[in-house]
Formats: sequence, structure tokens, C-alpha cells
Amino acid sequence: ATTEIYTLSLHDALPISPPLSSHFAMCRQPLTSMGLLALAAVSAVAEQPGNAAGGVCAASDSACMPADRGMAMIQLAQPTVNRTVLQLDEEAESLAEKSALAAAAGNGQLRIASYNLYWWNVRQNNRWAQLYGKIRSERPFDLIGFQECDNVASVVANTGLSGFEYHQGPSPNPCPIAWRTSAFTRAGQPGHIRIGSDRWGERWMTFVRLRHDATGAVVLFVNTHGPLGQCGNTLGNNWANGVRARMQPGDTVFMTGDFNCGTGSAAMNIIKGLLPEAVDGGIDQILSNRGRVLSGGTSAGSPSDHPFVKGTFSVGAGTG
Repeated sequence: ATTEIYTLSLHDALPISPPLSSHFAMCRQPLTSMGLLALAAVSAVAEQPGNAAGGVCAASDSACMPADRGMAMIQLAQPTVNRTVLQLDEEAESLAEKSALAAAAGNGQLRIASYNLYWWNVRQNNRWAQLYGKIRSERPFDLIGFQECDNVASVVANTGLSGFEYHQGPSPNPCPIAWRTSAFTRAGQPGHIRIGSDRWGERWMTFVRLRHDATGAVVLFVNTHGPLGQCGNTLGNNWANGVRARMQPGDTVFMTGDFNCGTGSAAMNIIKGLLPEAVDGGIDQILSNRGRVLSGGTSAGSPSDHPFVKGTFSVGAGTG
């Protein structure tokens, strides 16, 4: 996206000192076929005849209009048009996106996303442009949980999310979170909880408590990347106990994640017993206890091997 600014450079302009001029005039003359107008100031005393070709006109010409006193310039040659092109930040959120989010917030709605970035593969194949483009194309949203994201600061910086605060959390198997600062005020420090491990190392939940400015609701935002092959009661209880340990009465919980367990498994039955509202994308889901799903679904997540999951949820007035 670009913005073009046009200015005029005057050539061969003869100054007329103010004492010689009783008043001055501005004359509009056609400059180009694009319809640009050149403005030429001329002294009434000079009594030069109108001369469209030379860019000169007299104060007596009907095309002229009075102007303020000051230094008069008789334009003898056609002005030059200077064109300056300003490159706008195409990655930054548009006014339309911000307006849509503000309208949704006013109606007590939040847009939430979850995305496994397939970091090692994107890095190995240098597919950063595609990855960042995918995230930009899914804006706007208020909260997003990432999985397989080794550097959330870089992701935020390259996807136009400059208005977001974030928490990276520990490695290996990081599951960072990011939230829109224009929508939320932090109600506590972000943190993390260990919920298991597998052959790839320890697995985590990251979290932060936020106050939704538009409604006053307190949101506990949680994200996870579950271990492989462990979809039994132990993992489900670890998730549920981790959420309970951080939530306070009246909190609206939103939990994003690549759970590595599908709906119907023992682990998911337990966490969904606590957080029954869901946008279900298979092993990638967004869950809530009090936020009602208004809409949601998945889209192809390439270059990741996971879908991009996004949902719009209602959030009530705060009690906390």
C-alpha cells in the first residue's frame, strides 16, 4: 500500500516587492491531463495578460481570485510536479481490523486463535514468509496461543502484531501466548506449569490473567502443547488441576492448544468437563468454561502441518 504526495516546484519566477503591489491574486491554470492545478501569484500592478501556456495570469483575469498580501511571484515557466511515494506498513493492523475488534469488544465478544507453527520444518525449509503471511491473513484476533514456537518476539514483530504483549515460557516444547494490549490489562504476571513429558522433553502450560477492558471480565488465558501418546487420566488431571490452581472465582477461562489428544480420549474428557465450550479442530482446540462459542472453525495452516484454529466467544461482565 502506498500514499502519493504531489508538490509544485516553481521555475523562472520573478519576485515583485510588496511596495509595488496593491494586492495579489491566485490564478488556477491546468497543469496536466490528470487535472492537477497550478497556482501562480501575480501582482495587480504588473497587468500581465492571461497566458495559459506560460503559466501566467493577471489579477484582472476572471479565473483569478484575491489572495493575501505578501511577496508576489510571476510564474514564467510551467511548474514541475514532484511525486513522493510513501510506503505504508502493510504488516500493521488496518483501521478496519481495529474497528472490527472494537465493535466486537463492545458487544462482549473476543476472537481467539491457536496455531502450531511447525517451527523446525519452517526453519529447515526457510518458509518464514509463508508462515508470517498465514498469521497476517488470519487477523484480527485478541488472544493467540502458539505451539512449536521458539521465538514469539520474532513472530509478533513480523506479523503486524505490534500491539500485542507476549510470554515465551520455557523450552523445550515452548507454547507461548500473546494478547492485545488495547483490549486487556494484565491482572497478574504470566507463568507456566509443567504438565508432563515425552521423548521430546518436558511439556508445559503457559498462562496469564487479564482484565478485559470493555466488559471488566477477568480472563485466565492458558495454552498448552501436550505430550505424545499420553491421553489418559493423568494428563487430563494435570491440565485440569493446573487450570484450577490459577483460576479465581468469576474467571472466564480460555485454553488454546495442540493437545495431542482428540475429543473422546480420557484426557480430553477431563479437561472438557472443566471447560466444555469448544472450537474443535481435532487435536488442536480452543476451550472455555464461561465463554460461549458464537462461531469458529479451522483453516488450512500451511506451511504448518496443523490447521489454524479460530473462534469468536462471548464474554460476560466481570465479577472478579
